[in-house]
Amino acid sequence: KYPCLCRPCKRAREVEIVPLLDAALRSGWSLNGSGAVDVRRQSAYEGGCEKMSVCGSMRQKGEIVYRLADNRLRNMMKLTWLLREGASTRGGEGAAIGDAEAFDAKYTLTVSSTVVGVHILQIMFDGEQVPASPILL
Repeated sequence: KYPCLCRPCKRAREVEIVPLLDAALRSGWSLNGSGAVDVRRQSAYEGGCEKMSVCGSMRQKGEIVYRLADNRLRNMMKLTWLLREGASTRGGEGAAIGDAEAFDAKYTLTVSSTVVGVHILQIMFDGEQVPASPILL
């Protein structure tokens, strides 16, 4: 039913969340043979983020960029996020990569914080929390 790309074979997550490394952002994202971005080459989190695990870090007043891949290939979902930092909560929107005609079910979101500590990032598609969310940063 699904092509197996790894050994031992495992089922892909519904939505993969991967933080991009600073070097990847400075050099640009690498393309695989099909012209799609290969996020696994750009991150120390090759398996993607696990629910309620630490997944990425940033400097105070810095930002972190996440790449999301919707393996269910849903069409142009609205990506939103909530960041709980200390006693406050704020949110924002991510962006689809490509337009409606060239869309390949990949999204990007950028999060920043001025508060020191561990934060909870909740990620949603069309208002529904994705299975790997929330994550810690």
